[in-house]
Amino acid sequence: MQELTDYMFDHDVLNIRRRELLHLKWTDRVYDPIQSQLLSVVSGKDFENLLLHKRLLYNEFLAKSNCKVFLGVFDYQIIVTISLIIIIVNIITVMFFYYSKMVCTVLIII
Repeated sequence: MQELTDYMFDHDVLNIRRRELLHLKWTDRVYDPIQSQLLSVVSGKDFENLLLHKRLLYNEFLAKSNCKVFLGVFDYQIIVTISLIIIIVNIITVMFFYYSKMVCTVLIII
């Protein structure tokens, strides 16, 4: 019995060591090269231009969405429909949590 326990322990230790070596190889071959490329791109001048471009796109998006939402005409039927959908989703969520709690309680009792 002791031999079997020793064998299983050695097997587990070897599996852990194999995974560690596999992770080290992956880190050297995949993660480090990608990380160095990413850092070179982020620290370059092109990244500042990218940030500026992202800000401009975001400002355009806000301008368009503000025009559509705040300056448009609201349809009362659409607002009521969206409100009902939100209420129904909330009711279903509460029912789901209540039902899951009941199932857990029944499983514990059984």
